[in-house]
Amino acid sequence: MRFVVRSLVFSLSLSATVLLHSAENNAVPATVAAAGETTTAKHALANTVWEYAKAKSIYTFYPDGTFYEEFEKPQRGTWTVVDGDTIKVVPDGTSFVFTFTVSPDGATVTRKNDHIDPAVWNRLDRKINGTTAPKVEKLPNLPWHMVNLWWNFEKETADFQSFSIDFSINQTVDSSKLNLYIAPIGYGKFNEVGFYGGIQTNSGGWPAAKIDEKWRHDIGKGAIFSRWGKGAMSLDNARAAIDGVYESAGYEGDFVSVRRPFPWTAGKYTYSLFRQ
Repeated sequence: MRFVVRSLVFSLSLSATVLLHSAENNAVPATVAAAGETTTAKHALANTVWEYAKAKSIYTFYPDGTFYEEFEKPQRGTWTVVDGDTIKVVPDGTSFVFTFTVSPDGATVTRKNDHIDPAVWNRLDRKINGTTAPKVEKLPNLPWHMVNLWWNFEKETADFQSFSIDFSINQTVDSSKLNLYIAPIGYGKFNEVGFYGGIQTNSGGWPAAKIDEKWRHDIGKGAIFSRWGKGAMSLDNARAAIDGVYESAGYEGDFVSVRRPFPWTAGKYTYSLFRQ
């Protein structure tokens, strides 16, 4: 992986701040209205239970406009009708807002986001008890910074050539059970441009080999390098490997990032930056 900041080109040789990221759900279900009823988003969701098989999570939608997600970390949230056939879903304690359109027959929904690949939901034959979602323990918003180690150089490096840091992983991490980001360089600066990088359990982005692709591609375990800069979000500032992916966005400040598949497991690794 190579990444450009001004006159510097950085290479990731392999492929410690630790971050947890919440997994983004790709769709919310609907169902067919009862005979004689008008098919609306509210009829489609109220009093139904659905399974999102990919994440092995179960969603229950209550008639008062709340929902409850059964997963490793239970989650509560709200759903509202924006128009007759459009619903908005907001998980509690997050900045995510999901909007969907219910089909005329109430049998399917479509997410209003061309960059998210639709997911498959299965309706469960389960009776709902009560009219509102149960409360869940309030936890800090994700991502969680589990460990932060900081150090500063005594003075600036006038002629930077390379920097490397060793790190060890003492056990295999199951990427199906959590989203983990191990950042040997949790935050640094070159020419006052902030950056960080490391490895992730579940990485993804838009493929370098097909940059016009609409869908975001999940690549599983991977290596990542990201840089920030107000307005500096052009992919001209990045160069991904042929099997790598890009992401450029502003939801964590303006940034551009390159990632590539790297099936890391328990072992010793070195994360390196090189000037070219």
